Amino acid sequence: MNRTRRYQPVIAIAALLAILSLSATAQDGQALPAVPACLLTEAETLTLNLELADTPDQKRIGLMGRTVMAADHGMLFRYPHRRSGDAGFWMYQTLMPLDIAWLDESGTIVALDTMVPCPETRGQRCPVYTPGVPHYQVLELNSGYFSANSVTVGDKLALVTSDQNPCQ
Repeated sequence: MNRTRRYQPVIAIAALLAILSLSATAQDGQALPAVPACLLTEAETLTLNLELADTPDQKRIGLMGRTVMAADHGMLFRYPHRRSGDAGFWMYQTLMPLDIAWLDESGTIVALDTMVPCPETRGQRCPVYTPGVPHYQVLELNSGYFSANSVTVGDKLALVTSDQNPCQ
C-alpha cells in the first residue's frame, strides 16, 4: 500500500471533523454587529452594546445557541409595525436565562419579564412570554440585569447615532 492510500482515511476524517465544526459554529447562534445604546433609568444612564435583529431570519434565530453574553451586551428586535400584546417570545434552543423588555415606538419600556431556557426538544412545548401591551421593539439582556440596575417600566432605550449621544 502506498503512502497516499494509507492517509486517505485520516484525510477523510479530518475533512468530516472540519465540516462538523463549521456546522456546530453555525448552531452556536448568530453574531450580529453591535451598536452603542443607552438605557435611561430614573437613577442613571446605562451604556449598552446591542445587536440589532431586523430581518425575519435574525429575529427567528435571536440569541439561540449562545451560552454566554457580556454583561453590557444584548439584542434589540425591531419591528416596522406595532405588534399586539399577545405577540410573544419563547426560549426554544436559547441556553441562557434572559431579561426581556417590550418597548413602544419611542423606546419607552412598556413591560418587563424574565425568561428561562426551555429544555424541550420541540418548540411547541416551550412557554411563550407575552407583554400584554402593544410594542414595536423588544430588548433582551442577561437575566438579572433589570433588577441589578433598577430598570422599570417607563425607562427609555436610545440608540446612539453619529448626530447625538443620549448617554451624555
